[in-house]
Amino acid sequence: MKCENRMIDGRFQNRQGFTLIEVLISITLIGVIMVLIFGGLRIGVNAWETGEKNIDASQHQQVVLDLMRRQLASMRAAVIETSDERKLGFSGGPASMTYISSYAVAPGNFYGDVYVRYWVEDAGNRYILKMYENNTLFENFSKTSGAEADGGNTYNLTEIWKLKFFYYIREEGQGYWTESWSPDEADVQIPAAVRCVLQKDKDVAPLEIFVATRESAPE
Repeated sequence: MKCENRMIDGRFQNRQGFTLIEVLISITLIGVIMVLIFGGLRIGVNAWETGEKNIDASQHQQVVLDLMRRQLASMRAAVIETSDERKLGFSGGPASMTYISSYAVAPGNFYGDVYVRYWVEDAGNRYILKMYENNTLFENFSKTSGAEADGGNTYNLTEIWKLKFFYYIREEGQGYWTESWSPDEADVQIPAAVRCVLQKDKDVAPLEIFVATRESAPE
């Protein structure tokens, strides 16, 4: 601040004011403070929006797993017969599973049993959990495995980072978990239980369901 004393009409007059440099420094400091305030506000808003998106995605995946759990709980120990072969209705791998269920999820399948297949499809840096569902009355079981991916009854359920299925096998009073279930090698039509572990992101805790099935001996 600059202070000047001048004589006017025989009297000294005290004049005080800010120099140009002081004004520029003050404006700069105010600008820096405003940038910090609005920067912190923007970070807070972004964090809130990210949290909301994560909550929505988590809730969506919970719904997907709940529908899968209901279908698995209603799984039937069915035998599929075609003109070429006779095979069990259930088969499963680490990232895919096929079975017959009495619980329909897709619109339009309101009656009877449905043929269901879940699998994971690579979408670049992410994976998509997909589902195919069709009424067993209209399903062509003679087609090659995976051909249903091109059908109109295929649905994209959710984006994921990782998904894995496990199958609980009972043999001679003992049980163990396995990552695959082959109809040709199984002594029973369906596993005693199925476990699914779904992870949305590598930094997010995985979601998991465990379903005991209606295991029965083959016909």
